[in-house]
Amino acid sequence: MKLRPAAAIGRHVALFPFLLISLVPVYIMFISAFKTNADIQSAPLSIPADRLTLDNVISAITNPQLDIVGSFGRTIIITIGSVGLALLAGGMISYVLARSVRRSAVLLYVVLIAGILIPSQVLLIPVTRVFQFLGIDGTLFALIAYLAALHIPYVIFIYVGFIRSIPRELDEAATVDGAGAFTTYWRIIFPVLKPATAAIAIFTGLSSFNNFLDPLIILGPSGGKTVTTGIYSSVGQFNSDYGSVFGSLLVAVLPVMIAYFIMQRQFIDGLTEGSVKG
Repeated sequence: MKLRPAAAIGRHVALFPFLLISLVPVYIMFISAFKTNADIQSAPLSIPADRLTLDNVISAITNPQLDIVGSFGRTIIITIGSVGLALLAGGMISYVLARSVRRSAVLLYVVLIAGILIPSQVLLIPVTRVFQFLGIDGTLFALIAYLAALHIPYVIFIYVGFIRSIPRELDEAATVDGAGAFTTYWRIIFPVLKPATAAIAIFTGLSSFNNFLDPLIILGPSGGKTVTTGIYSSVGQFNSDYGSVFGSLLVAVLPVMIAYFIMQRQFIDGLTEGSVKG
């Protein structure tokens, strides 16, 4: 349903103040990353064009506490690993649940979806104890497995709605051609799920990349730093150097913002189609 020009203009006018409010923190972070500490404290919203500096960003990049190369490398490995594992396992589970007509499948679907409602903080300490018992605490594998398990309920929630909208005749045709369930899913069904896959990958990827508490607890002091825990270590409890803080924040969020702007069309398309098909 298309809005009339007057209604569209009214909607944009009504939403514009909320847009400005949401952009204020981003604006402050960006300009403060290039300002001196004195300018940040005296005039947070101003842009002193004659006193802008790159020292804050350079300090963040060279800060050994932040460990920009190591922390970004670990964070990328964790993000790709957790998202890939969640898509792999969640996708195949979703296909079975979407195509099954048994009541047990419906019950299992409800139980798995209920995982979305459970705060990750509730599971963190018990899971950490399990990792300690298995001897894998403080490893990237433990964190990747934990984050993937957190993502799987969301993956199932999105994928099942998409798969149910795909005609069963495609499965039947693949079966006639001699394809099994595994081949049918990867060769026939999965390619159709590209919009949903893009939306899931972006959403869960940002969640893994920006995660702070889980890496802090699971990796611990011996497992290495991620981007978020590296910033936490570099800032310190009594640090009043706001320029260094904002420089570290800019270095951390800039890759995420660039990735989002590049893939925002896929993200919006995936969510839009999911709302219609689900």
